[in-house]
Amino acid sequence: MWGLLLRPRFFSWPRFPEYASIRRYVLSPLHSCHLFRNLVCHQGIASNKEYIMSQKLPISKIALVLMTTLSLNACGSDVRKLFGGDSPKKGLDGGVTYPKPLALIEAEKLSLTSPTMATGGNLYASCDALKADIERSLAAQWVQAKGEIAMQIKYQLEYEERPADYWDGRRADSAVSESAADRAPTASAPKASDGKTNVQELGVDEADKTRVGVDQIFVRSFDKLQVVDRKTLKVQGKIALENASSAQIYTKDHKLILIETVQKTVAVPTRKTPVISVEGDTVAIDPSISGTRSVLRVRSFETKAGAMPTLKRTVEIDGAFVDSRLINNQLLLVVNDQLELEDSDMDWSEFSREVWGKKASAKRIFDGIASSQKRASSVKIVGNKVSGIDCSSVIQRRVEDFDYSFAKTMTLNIDDDTAAVQGVASIGQGDQIYVATDSIYLLKAKLNWLQSSYYESYRWSGSPDEKLFIRQIGLDPKTGALSAAGEGQVNGHIKDRWALRSLNEGKNL
Repeated sequence: MWGLLLRPRFFSWPRFPEYASIRRYVLSPLHSCHLFRNLVCHQGIASNKEYIMSQKLPISKIALVLMTTLSLNACGSDVRKLFGGDSPKKGLDGGVTYPKPLALIEAEKLSLTSPTMATGGNLYASCDALKADIERSLAAQWVQAKGEIAMQIKYQLEYEERPADYWDGRRADSAVSESAADRAPTASAPKASDGKTNVQELGVDEADKTRVGVDQIFVRSFDKLQVVDRKTLKVQGKIALENASSAQIYTKDHKLILIETVQKTVAVPTRKTPVISVEGDTVAIDPSISGTRSVLRVRSFETKAGAMPTLKRTVEIDGAFVDSRLINNQLLLVVNDQLELEDSDMDWSEFSREVWGKKASAKRIFDGIASSQKRASSVKIVGNKVSGIDCSSVIQRRVEDFDYSFAKTMTLNIDDDTAAVQGVASIGQGDQIYVATDSIYLLKAKLNWLQSSYYESYRWSGSPDEKLFIRQIGLDPKTGALSAAGEGQVNGHIKDRWALRSLNEGKNL
């Protein structure tokens, strides 16, 4: 059958000139495997239908290429024998070279795909649904990590199996690669009673370093907040700040709100929060420095003329502060946390198909790697909560990539010191925010997908176009209730949040 199909009169090779010299031969299945070795077994390209379709071949030839590609599944050990895959090759200098690991080939094939686009916009039905969603991404990420670990083992084996005199007259150069873990984001007119900072959206107040309240003026100075009497302009006292550089101030009537990011000691250091972007500037935030964790602390004070403010309430939210707004009496907070993931041990049996899979020396190298590294396999859920948020309050993610940041959108009634904090969360969404009086827009500008020095990084949609994913969260300015309102995406890269404007009562952005 193959001899008939691949005769020159039935098949030509205009797109593959490197094989022109073998057109005259009648190919057996074994020769067919050899012919498509670079297209499938080595490069992992022909198995990708998008690549084949891009060649603009006639339908008959596309079908033939696909048939040949599928037939390689039957080549099995013949392919390995043809290309030296069953055993390491010995060079002229006596050195040993192992073939490309199968684990890396699997990662290369996965790198040709794109992350799954989910419907998004709805809340997860249960903790089990959320867990299954995250585990799919973790499984794909393990494919990448496994390829890098296999390459590390390959390089170390080649290094160890050099002949004794290999380095004579040579300069030693370690062939050990980095570990996968190391390689393994219109001003309104002020009231006469108190000042407001409002630089983008009418009716949406923004925090500042200095505020004029009804009774006092508040000025952030070094590690203190100075309280100045409005009538006498004398300093009445100071309020201590734990992290003055992050402190932000709101005033409303006889209320003073202080927001700051503090570091709290934890028993086990948590994972790193990804790089986020605030107003166009990239800020790297790491809540796991020396066993500490970033916590957003909100303090509410009651003010009175001639007296120091009185502390009424303190609220703490796990995560790194992104931004805040004050709408009427509702304080809106956006916090970027990280999903708490569960780790499991790496299994040596997953490398059993490699040519060195039964070598004791390879197992020893693997054990050394596994002793200091774990694989993230699931998301930690405690009492129907994930990272402190009810599973039923987490919005389904739009893109199933490797972004496990956890954007928490919270509201707090500053007039009611007993009111509960309300909130919803989004996985992998919250690089930047834009707030209107009835909506919060969370933006995702970057994908976290397969990247490695061993194979080309993934390019979104195979084109230079960038995509901006937009998530709308509805806000009831009276009650502070939050809800998933809508999803959208546009091509291109947004400059910063100043490029956004809500129109038609939040129906258009």
